[in-house]
Amino acid sequence: MPRPRAFRESEIIEKALPVFWRAGYEGCSITDLTEATGLQRQSLYNAFQDKQGLFSAVLKRYRQGVEESLLPLRVPGAGLHALRMYLESVLAMQRTGGFGACLFVKTSLDPIARDAAIRDTVEAGGARVRAAFAQVINRCKKNGEVPANTDTAGHAAYLYAVLHGMSALIATGGTPKQAAAVLDKAFSGSPPPAPAKPNHKAPKRKAKERH
Repeated sequence: MPRPRAFRESEIIEKALPVFWRAGYEGCSITDLTEATGLQRQSLYNAFQDKQGLFSAVLKRYRQGVEESLLPLRVPGAGLHALRMYLESVLAMQRTGGFGACLFVKTSLDPIARDAAIRDTVEAGGARVRAAFAQVINRCKKNGEVPANTDTAGHAAYLYAVLHGMSALIATGGTPKQAAAVLDKAFSGSPPPAPAKPNHKAPKRKAKERH
């Protein structure tokens, strides 16, 4: 009979997550992972088959963490202030943890994203964040924090781009003060209205004039 494992896979995933997050998939070696987890190479392979198997498990755990971080936005009454606090907390966590950016974004730029399952996880994760933003914006449309004709999906995508653009700004030498100024700009003024629906009706023909 095989010996029972002396470790929990969930604990290994938790230890591997920050390693992958900081270095990216390609930048992370098996040696990095064995040192972080305390497991021998063969034990990692036995549990997760290979490096990609462990990374897939890490991405799923990361998505779970993202879902947990979005809970304050799902609370009834959460509005623009809660949305801004969320963006600020994500930036602070990335900065203090030395992660540089969202793991979904970093993975999307990595060759491993060519794998269909990895790509699906990344895209689904990003979609969940934008959906949470859209939920807040719809709530703000009802309570008057933003105009009722605001383009919900478009503004959610805009704030998502602002968040990750600020990560890139800081990662490439920008200061927290500059990032704060970007955030001030993003939350000042009215968001753009939803695009007008195209009119598909054929123009009426003018009646021929009688002479």
